[in-house]
Amino acid sequence: ALKEVDRGQTFKVDPIKEIKELNALGKYEDAVRYAEAVATLNPNQSRIYTWWGISLVKSGKREEAIDKFVKAASLDASYSKTYLYWGLTLAMDGNPEAAIKKYEKVIELEPENSNAYAYFGAALEQLGNHSGAIEKLERALGIMPNNANVFSVLTDALFHQKKYKGAWEVVKKARKVRVKISSKSLNRLAKVFPEPIQ
Repeated sequence: ALKEVDRGQTFKVDPIKEIKELNALGKYEDAVRYAEAVATLNPNQSRIYTWWGISLVKSGKREEAIDKFVKAASLDASYSKTYLYWGLTLAMDGNPEAAIKKYEKVIELEPENSNAYAYFGAALEQLGNHSGAIEKLERALGIMPNNANVFSVLTDALFHQKKYKGAWEVVKKARKVRVKISSKSLNRLAKVFPEPIQ
């Protein structure tokens, strides 16, 4: 029988790179099958479970994905991507409170993770906590000024706080970095407060 270490060396390619590539190509089912095969041979490799979970989410199997994130976290509680995608999955399932706990863990592990703040802000916005959302979203932009995950949600949060000029400033920043804001958000904003002429 092969020892655990030997099993991992039977792969000629980096299995995580392969899974990422399959996902990038939209071959989610192939990524799921590949991750499952790798996990069978390497049952103690936490990152395989994380990427298996991500592949399951992309193929629409969110409930199964949660199981993989739980397994990944039990094997290695220090890999921030596990918690980031676990949080996103919970948010997609309409559970922003649980998602926030995962984003907090990401920030604890990786304090400069712009997406953790962006998704945290989106979850707070989902809960109607507009001022909390604005704070997290602005932090995300402070870390990564062109983070495309921030602009639409921040525009909406500012709109709900009736901070219309601030919302237009965000729209201006988004345009500058070529990030599209949903026309629904723009139309709603323009209806109550037309875009200021520069």
